[in-house]
Amino acid sequence: MNAIIKPSRILLKAQILVLMVATCLVASEQSPEQELPGKTTLELLEKASLGDAKAQHEVALLYFYGDGVSQDFDLAIKWFRKAAEQGFVDSQVNVGMMYLLGQGNFSEAIKHFRSAAEKGNVFGQHNLAFMYTSGLGVSKNIDEGLKWYNRSAKQGFTASQYALGMLFYEGVEVPKDVDKSLELFRRAAGQGCPSSQLALGRAYYHGWEIKTDYKEALMWFRKAFEQGSIRAESYIGYMYVKGQGAKQDSSTGIKLIRDAAEQGDALGQYSYGRCYFDGLGVERDEAKALQWYRKSAKQNYAIAQYSVGFCYANGVGVEIDIETAYMWIGLALLNGEHEIESGSYLETLKNLEKHMTQDQISEAKRRAHEYGRGQAELRQAGSQFEGCQIAN
Repeated sequence: MNAIIKPSRILLKAQILVLMVATCLVASEQSPEQELPGKTTLELLEKASLGDAKAQHEVALLYFYGDGVSQDFDLAIKWFRKAAEQGFVDSQVNVGMMYLLGQGNFSEAIKHFRSAAEKGNVFGQHNLAFMYTSGLGVSKNIDEGLKWYNRSAKQGFTASQYALGMLFYEGVEVPKDVDKSLELFRRAAGQGCPSSQLALGRAYYHGWEIKTDYKEALMWFRKAFEQGSIRAESYIGYMYVKGQGAKQDSSTGIKLIRDAAEQGDALGQYSYGRCYFDGLGVERDEAKALQWYRKSAKQNYAIAQYSVGFCYANGVGVEIDIETAYMWIGLALLNGEHEIESGSYLETLKNLEKHMTQDQISEAKRRAHEYGRGQAELRQAGSQFEGCQIAN
């Protein structure tokens, strides 16, 4: 088997948190054909061996996800290719994904995505749109990306509806249009898209461009949580602790926040730290507050970085260290999502400078720059292909 698209260890580690498929890019040392359990799977393999394209695609997915068989990337590729050669369009998309994930072979990936997209396949259209809006393998072309996202979205593909919603909500690549964005989020959320449900919950919770409505926010967070969104779990937990949109229930809230935090959610970690800092639902503990703030801050969660800086500036759970405080608040300024937050962070930095020498300021900025650059490289590696979708 030609191994041109077997992923490197570095690429695999970088993508494992953002691509569900990355967990199965390790070949089994044993013969998977001998390990296939159950009559149904054996019958499927038999149909695939006789040339049934749909069965070949389904067998490829079994090996790809390790669903009831040993995960085997090479066998997944083998069966995706066989199905694609017979014109099975979803497999054409997935061969493109293999080129993308394996070597970062953008031109081959785009060729397969375009072939599927022109046949009306929503996965191909969505992935081609992502390549254009990201400038991967082609010159960045937002209009071309929007064209393909719209074609997919009109067919009800929720990933494209969400992607369009984010583009219009952020208003960076296209003119900001909050109404259009929320309409797209609602359309996708109504079809069960957890990302769009979470986006609506966040908009209503924070009052971003719309009136704050805790009950509406809680409704959407619950829908997203029911589908496994850990971030939604963090929001629900904190809302229970604070009594926002529902009757206050600190015990349930803390359990939800702790569960999300222990699973690595940055908001959950920050919220758990905040509960320890304020004594909400737990006994006040400054050291534990700082411990959880740090975990979140290391994931570039801006308000957690600010909170770590606050702790160092004021000796909360740690000895006062103005230089380290300046570094963390400087990072918060770089990572802040909104102007109000950024303005507050900048004002805090100016106040800290009054108690620092120029050498201390320069050293703190150097440390923030070095830390920020390293984190940016990790984010770029980890999220480069986040917007692409495997065709199931």
